[in-house]
Amino acid sequence: MAKVELSGDSKKALYECFKYYDTSGDGVIDKEELPDALRFAGIDPSETDLDKIIKLFDSNGDGKLQIEELVENWDALCQHSVNGKQLMDAFNKLDLDGDGYIKLDELVYILRNTGEKMSLKEAWEFARTMKQFDKNGDGKFAYPEFVAMWSADAFPMPVSE
Repeated sequence: MAKVELSGDSKKALYECFKYYDTSGDGVIDKEELPDALRFAGIDPSETDLDKIIKLFDSNGDGKLQIEELVENWDALCQHSVNGKQLMDAFNKLDLDGDGYIKLDELVYILRNTGEKMSLKEAWEFARTMKQFDKNGDGKFAYPEFVAMWSADAFPMPVSE
């Protein structure tokens, strides 16, 4: 699936759209505002999805969703609106310790033990090439980074496995 690249003007327009749902005007989409904001993005979240979505898209780790985080992760939101269950199932399978991230060693373990099993050397070489999707360079993949990897058809196995 093709990546959605937004121009500066498009990002500004998208920011203004999300701003509409920020009823408190603080630049944060809180849990009560989130369902309507996500429906705008084509996602109809259940109550149980909301905490997970906040955790997965909270790039700065403050426990809140800033409008900027939604805009910067627009591509992942679009992919999630179409393939959310499949992507979440795959992400949860790859996040072996359940901490909300796929770490390089988890990725290597998966590559060595599922599908067409890679050698240790092949798995680490592949994991190193995936670093391009690690936007913040923290050595692990948050959900939006995983979605970018999947969207670029860079992942070597189908996410539905």
